[in-house]
Amino acid sequence: MPSDQQLQDQAEGFKTKGNQAFQKSELDTAVQAYSQGLVLVDRIVVTSSPLLKATILSNRAACYLKQAKLRECQEDCTSSLKLLDDQGSNYNKEDADAYRPLRSKLLYRRAKALFLKANMPHKKEEDDLNLAAKDLLVLLSFDSSNKEATKLLHTIRAQHAAEAKTNNVSNTPMAKTLREIEKKDDKLLHNIKVLMGLLTSDILSSSMDFGRRGGVDLMLGIINTRHSNDNDNNNDDNANDDVNKVRKIALQCLSCAGSYPPFCRMFLKEPEIQTKLSDLIVEACDNDYDNIDEQTAIGAFTIYIRLILHLDRDDPEEDIKGDTFLIYEPLIRSIISAFQSKNVGIIRAVVDVLSSWTAGKNREMVIRASLTDGMISDLPVPLTKYEMHLLKPKNLSEYKQRLYKKKTRDEAWAFERSTLFCRNNGLQSLLDFSIDCEDSNLRREITAVLAKALTALADDDKMKEVASPIFGYIKKKKKEVKKEEPHNGPIIEEINDDDEEEVVGKVTDVTDDDNDDDNNAKPEIVTLETMKKRAELATAFLMANSSVGGWSMGAGWPNCSENINEMIASNDVNALRIVAELLSSAASVKETRPMVAIYLNNDNVKTLVIHGDRNVRTAAASAVAKLGLAEDHTQDFEIVGLLEAACFMLEDGEENIKDSDNSIFTKVAMISGAKSSVERGIEVLAYLITKTIVKEEVAHGFRATPESKYSALELLVKISENAGSGANVSAFGIASIFQLMAATPLVLRKEAFAGKEITMEQYDEIQRMKKTQEEKEIEVDDELKDDNEDQCAERIVKMTNAGAPRALIQLTEGSSDQSLEQIVLALNRIANVQSVRGTMIQQGVLSALIKLERNEVNPSDIRKNIIRSVRHCMAKLLVTINPGLLTSAQSMGSIKPLIQLVREIDSTDLQKFEALLSLTNLVSMGDSTKNKVAAEKGISSLKYAMFSDHPLVKKAATECLCNMVGNEDFMKMLQDVDELRLWLALASDYEDEENHECARAAAGCLAMATGDPAIAKSLIQITNFKERMDTCLGSGSIEIIHRMLVVVLNLVEHGGEMKAAAVENGLIAFCNLYIESYHDGNKMKELGLEDNQMGAFNATVEMAKQIIRASEK
Repeated sequence: MPSDQQLQDQAEGFKTKGNQAFQKSELDTAVQAYSQGLVLVDRIVVTSSPLLKATILSNRAACYLKQAKLRECQEDCTSSLKLLDDQGSNYNKEDADAYRPLRSKLLYRRAKALFLKANMPHKKEEDDLNLAAKDLLVLLSFDSSNKEATKLLHTIRAQHAAEAKTNNVSNTPMAKTLREIEKKDDKLLHNIKVLMGLLTSDILSSSMDFGRRGGVDLMLGIINTRHSNDNDNNNDDNANDDVNKVRKIALQCLSCAGSYPPFCRMFLKEPEIQTKLSDLIVEACDNDYDNIDEQTAIGAFTIYIRLILHLDRDDPEEDIKGDTFLIYEPLIRSIISAFQSKNVGIIRAVVDVLSSWTAGKNREMVIRASLTDGMISDLPVPLTKYEMHLLKPKNLSEYKQRLYKKKTRDEAWAFERSTLFCRNNGLQSLLDFSIDCEDSNLRREITAVLAKALTALADDDKMKEVASPIFGYIKKKKKEVKKEEPHNGPIIEEINDDDEEEVVGKVTDVTDDDNDDDNNAKPEIVTLETMKKRAELATAFLMANSSVGGWSMGAGWPNCSENINEMIASNDVNALRIVAELLSSAASVKETRPMVAIYLNNDNVKTLVIHGDRNVRTAAASAVAKLGLAEDHTQDFEIVGLLEAACFMLEDGEENIKDSDNSIFTKVAMISGAKSSVERGIEVLAYLITKTIVKEEVAHGFRATPESKYSALELLVKISENAGSGANVSAFGIASIFQLMAATPLVLRKEAFAGKEITMEQYDEIQRMKKTQEEKEIEVDDELKDDNEDQCAERIVKMTNAGAPRALIQLTEGSSDQSLEQIVLALNRIANVQSVRGTMIQQGVLSALIKLERNEVNPSDIRKNIIRSVRHCMAKLLVTINPGLLTSAQSMGSIKPLIQLVREIDSTDLQKFEALLSLTNLVSMGDSTKNKVAAEKGISSLKYAMFSDHPLVKKAATECLCNMVGNEDFMKMLQDVDELRLWLALASDYEDEENHECARAAAGCLAMATGDPAIAKSLIQITNFKERMDTCLGSGSIEIIHRMLVVVLNLVEHGGEMKAAAVENGLIAFCNLYIESYHDGNKMKELGLEDNQMGAFNATVEMAKQIIRASEK
């Protein structure tokens, strides 16, 4: 039965044959070839990509289209698109880019078939034209420059317009529904639900039809309409409920239609719409807390975020423009009203609106984040480095210039918007809500979004100007110097005219120069609310700009230390949470770490770490962890306490993940920068894990409390396995934790010196030379002694049993380059332990690495290093595994990456050595793997590795090629006399101890290969054949002698000129003398062989006797 690889190769052959027939317009032959290829593809057991089958279906559809077999064409296109869609959740961005041209062809061919069908009365079906238009709209949404699709769409629209004159187009479902809604009768709620169904079922064509028929004005009218009898029926709860439901669904209809960018830009760009939305939000929020219309406000904000995302899109065919369709005043009014409402649901919506509005250079990233789950993206795909490399210099310059203009424009927008927000009471409103917010996660998200808005101000002075009124910081104006008569001497006032700083609430010295108002100024009484606002703003500045963050905890915030202590002493839970968050953020910034260290020595601040409120405790623990925890005086019980706090955070995060939703606000919030409980827990644990005690505790099942459901290790694994975890910032932290757990401090130290001009041992010796004898005697490195390889191996076993390798593989989906680097490093370290390699393969590591390696096309420099590490990990997994336990896809899929690792110049000798051992293991399986190595041009790579400077690499390459004996390509290569001369020379080069293993392997290769008469014939043609054979047979190495005697036996058994050559070159005579010398065992004692060598030596004597017998026949 043919292997999967053979079936795939045969299918590729039929595809090529079909392509050739198609080019010659031999359509029947092409269809037949493609059909045969599909049959073979369907027989493949394990396939990693649908691309081959989808391509063949697409090619056959092209034939059917030319043959006017429209239904068959439509069916093939649909089948091919379904293959790509089914694979959609499994392929990454690179796959999507690879499939895009094929998807474009399929959509166009199906649309063309539907269009032709619609114009054939005997074949026409209802909605053929609509379906064709829908396919073309989808195509143009990601391939807007497709001229053929644009032309066909115009033709279809023109035909629609012509049919509208003869047919009653007003009878379409959309037209009927809108007419019914216009009646505003007692069926209004039902009819508007029908409209929502029409939009959600076919967003592309329905939304544009909805807009063309005046649906936007109709919905806005319904949203703003109040029943005339509302005031007379205040007690009619059912009627009010229906009105609210209608308003809510009408908003949902506009939001749904607005998710299609062309609709948004065509029908929602009028300024009046933004004004109406703003009025709607203000009205909904302008009530007492119990009567706030939450659903209306959230619905309006949902539409607003569509406007922010889509109105100002750049046309790829036009220059970058600085104008915006957004009107700032009503939007700011809406944001402020939302914060003043103090409604959590509305606040969550407005935070994401503010984040998107002030996104700056990250604006396009925000748009992409919102366009998942069926929303259509017509954003141009950024070029890869490789694609930019292919551009002509002029085109590359234009492309880079466009990117620069876009970035500059987006940053200018963000600056303007952030400035207006802060100056128009937006900052005050945000802080007013934030300091009283009971939801710590929401407050952290608000702080992160505020930090982004402050970052957009760009200039330090601008930031300080915005913050000064809240901090109570006053910058004294320069004194005006009266103009005097010019003179030659320096003016003192001009030399010393530096700005003088004064702070509110601080007693300043009074001089005669101060005016009366300054003399009468009284210190400001700072309330707890003001202190909380200052702390919250300082936290945001620390996240936004380290320099201004340092200023905000120093000169910018008068009496900062006293205020923080007062907040702690207040025992106000929110105040304590805000202080703990401030300390955590300050500990992340170099400029403010010394301040945090001082605060943490204060007894009041220390109580935060053991506070009863989990949010206070975990944030304070994060601050302590960030300060290093590597100080010598840190006690084990303190470290365990922080570990307990980290576990509490992970438990919180696990609970919150289950409650998360998939709304547009959630998607946009993912990039807000706010740390969730789980992210903070991982952050703390990543700091702690450098301690051996923490590694051991986590590996051995540490739990926050005895009642905790999961251990720390189990929580890390569960968090990793959540959908989308790889794209989260915590992926880097989790991978770092696992890779640190799988290494000893000594290994980490050695890695730190890798690539340096000095080794670790040399560095340590230099340091010792600087010390006195007394210091040398007492020096000790407890951390290095507390951990060792056996402990590390035990941790790795426990990690593997807990599912850490599987968790790491889950994290690869959507991970950044930096996270992926840590993930692969962790997998490599785990794979160092031989006993867990089989379990790792069972957990899907090998298959995932094969897929990851295969998906890389034109990788960046960092990706090249990652892929090299991926291949190395594969090599480690396959060195000792029984290849018979692997699937065909695993064994065959590993060969190419391993050959690449051997071939690559940047690979280390260790990587090449382990790759060669793995290849040796795989080719021992049989002909299929040998053929795969040959097909990937591996023979030449292995031959090149035979000449490595490293003896182990040379030996492994030689042994691997020996196992290739039997492969057609390798045997053909050995028929060359020059090639055999090389192998015979290697076999005779045994005197150097480093080369002995290679000589033994080369002799083995000759022993197996000369069973082929053609190779044996070439061997005897070597000019120095006799000399080399004599050298090998006189080597004194029992193994080499035995293998070369097998070569002689092969020559004799082949007979003819080969047997004659054995006789003429004295090989038979050697065998006679060998037997005479050692057959009775007397002289053999003189050799001094050990007992374990006697069996092998006797085998050589028997082999010589067999040669003599064969020669006498």
